[in-house]
Amino acid sequence: MVVVTRLDPPSLRLTRQYLRALSEKGVQEEKILLVANRYGQSGLTPWRKAQDALRAPVRAWLPDDPRSVNRALSYGRPLVQAARGARLTRALRYLAAELQTRLASAR
Repeated sequence: MVVVTRLDPPSLRLTRQYLRALSEKGVQEEKILLVANRYGQSGLTPWRKAQDALRAPVRAWLPDDPRSVNRALSYGRPLVQAARGARLTRALRYLAAELQTRLASAR
């Protein structure tokens, strides 16, 4: 299961509540892949404090890359085609590989 959050205080609070609810429903912590979205924006909680607040490690970091996203939207093409070398594209490739590995080991 992938849980995506931003690193602002309201998002962290809601994500912590969601993670607690998942735990109460019996979802094992190692089955959850925690992802920080738009990482690197100013004014967000530092990553160490965010992980402490969530009481869980963030496994993937999706950087804030509005230039690449807007370029892909303007061209009407997927991000991986419009901005192959962008930081966000590389982070998404890493996330996809991590998910493939987890799915393969679960089978």
